[in-house]
Formats: sequence, structure tokens, C-alpha cells
Amino acid sequence: MKLHYRELTDGQKASLCNGCGGGKYALFIPNFIFLADCCQHDFYYWRGGNLWDKIRGDYWFYYYMLCDVWRVDKYYLRIFYFLMSTVYYIMVSVFGIFFFNWGKQRTISDLTKITNG
Repeated sequence: MKLHYRELTDGQKASLCNGCGGGKYALFIPNFIFLADCCQHDFYYWRGGNLWDKIRGDYWFYYYMLCDVWRVDKYYLRIFYFLMSTVYYIMVSVFGIFFFNWGKQRTISDLTKITNG
């Protein structure tokens, strides 16, 4: 059975997700309004799989960021966030190959092993 982000507990999400950026050694990338989107994207990368799974995770990352952009009231901020979300998307599409879990998708049992439930 495929594991989905919405099924995770808050503790499991905290164990897997670090927000926007490629890990503790990455350059500081501000989360702004995209923290939840970045955390869900972290889960897609942890779960892993094949190239299609990476592309799908990147696509949904960009889609949800754009949804957040359209919720912003101020027009000038909306333009800024749109540009930022597009840059984020391009960066993860290109450099995400180093952080994606290539191979068999991880399951609930894999999650249980690292989060103790």
C-alpha cells in the first residue's frame, strides 16, 4: 500500500521534514509561505521511487506553492512569491536528484522504523 503525506502524524512529519532547503548543509532558503509545501515535498523525496515519482512530487510541490501564491492579497507580494515558487521548482527539479530516494518506494514499515511509531 502506498504511503501518503496526509496519513502521517505530526511527529512523523517532524521526523521527515526540514522545510525548504536540501538538508542541514544546504544554503539557507527562506520558507516564507511555502513551509507546508516544502514539508510535503520532503516526504515525497523520502518516500522515493523512480523518475516518474520524482517528477510527480516536484509537480505537486509547484502546484501547491502556486495555490498558496494565489491566496496572497497584495499584488506585489503575489508577483514576488510567484517568482520565488518558480525558482524553488526549478531548483528542486534540477538539484533534487541528489536528495531523492531512488529505488523501491518506502512504506509505512520503513516510517515506523525511523520514527518509533
